[in-house]
Formats: sequence, C-alpha cells, structure tokens
Amino acid sequence: MSLRTVSPTNEYQPPARPNRLILPLVALLLGLAAPPLLGETDPLERWYRESAHAEQYRGVREELSALLEDASEAEIPTALVMRLVREGAVKRAGPEELVRATERYIDRLAVIRDALAQAGWWEDVKEDPTDLLQAGAAFLETSANAETARALIGKAPSPRHAREALLTLSSIYSVDSLEDPVLRELGIAFLESALSPGSYSSIASLYVQTRAGGRSASTVIDTIVATLSEGGGILQLRRELGSGTR
Repeated sequence: MSLRTVSPTNEYQPPARPNRLILPLVALLLGLAAPPLLGETDPLERWYRESAHAEQYRGVREELSALLEDASEAEIPTALVMRLVREGAVKRAGPEELVRATERYIDRLAVIRDALAQAGWWEDVKEDPTDLLQAGAAFLETSANAETARALIGKAPSPRHAREALLTLSSIYSVDSLEDPVLRELGIAFLESALSPGSYSSIASLYVQTRAGGRSASTVIDTIVATLSEGGGILQLRRELGSGTR
C-alpha cells in the first residue's frame, strides 16, 4: 500500500518531481558516468531548438527523425547526417526536398558502410569513419554505381588507400564526367600500383594540367593506366604525359 502526503485540507498533493540534477550528481559522487539530460543526446531536437533556419522544417520533423534513427541503426554517424540537414536548411531547400536529399545521402553512406564491412575494414574505422564515409558518398555522386564503389573498396590494401582513391576519382570527375567503367579502371590502376595513397592526389593534378594542355581525356587516362600497370610512378607519369604537364 502506497503512502500519500495529505494536506491539512485533505486535498491530494501530487508527488514532487525529482530534481533532474540529482541523478547526475549522485552518479558523479559514486564515480559513475552521469546520464545525459533529456534532449541533449538528440541532435535533431537541439537543431530545432537552436537554429534560426530550422523553423520552416517542423512539418517534416517526424520524417527527419525517422531517417536519423535509420542512420544510427546502420552505424552511420548522425552528426554526418545532421551536417547535410543544416547545409540544406541554410541553402533554403524545401522541406520535402530536404527529406529526399537526406534519404539519398543516408543511402549512399550505407552503401559505403556495407562495402567497408564486406572488405573487412569497418571494425578498423568505425570509431571515426567520417572522412571515409564522406569520400565514398561524394564518389557515388559521380557516374559511379554502388557495385564500382564496392569493387574499389574491396581492392584497397587499406582504408586510407580506399579513401584517397575515391577522393581522387571524384576530383577527376569534376573535370571530365567520365563513365562508370572508366572510373573503375582508373581506380583499380591506382590501387594495384606501387604508389602510396598520399600520391593519388598528384595524379588528379597531373590529369587537370594535361587536359588543360589540350590532351584528350582518353589519351590521358590510357597513359595513366598503362604507366601505373607497368610499375611506374609520378615522375614517370610526368615524362609520359610530356608537355601537357608543363
């Protein structure tokens, strides 16, 4: 039988609500991790509360919340998804447009996350996968399909090789909208070469310089693939590409 505190007038007094600061304080005194205060772990709630751009998106709050939950269940950092939401809001995307863009972005991130798991790299990077997931998502905004992304990540000797290859291919695509098979051929050439992953960005620079010199895309690509396949490096690439790099 529960006991109630009754006032002198016999009117029921509801029990006092516990102070929200008591539990964290007790936990601190006991040497335990303090539980978060309500709402502090919800990045979407914090955004709605703090951002001047968020008000017009209250009508799609449930949709965005469900997408963030999907991302969390897929081990995709919600902070990465919220970055896209914030950027879309700043650019004044329509509410439904923002939802669709967020959904597509999560789909791309999930493809890369699954590819990393299939390649055996996810456990190595899951504590801080942001850069690699972003590189992969950007790559999937090119003509490349999910199969190509999986193939390249599976071919990579390390997560860093995968990240640098995907970034370099995206940079080259920004110059010439190459088709998926060409991107795959280039990426495999990078990953099977003797180059360090830090050297891949130099290939993108050489590509841009040589194309600016008037060489056709097919000629530059064929030269890069052939040189790397024969064990050549950046210096040999410069020689093979000739005056187009000057």
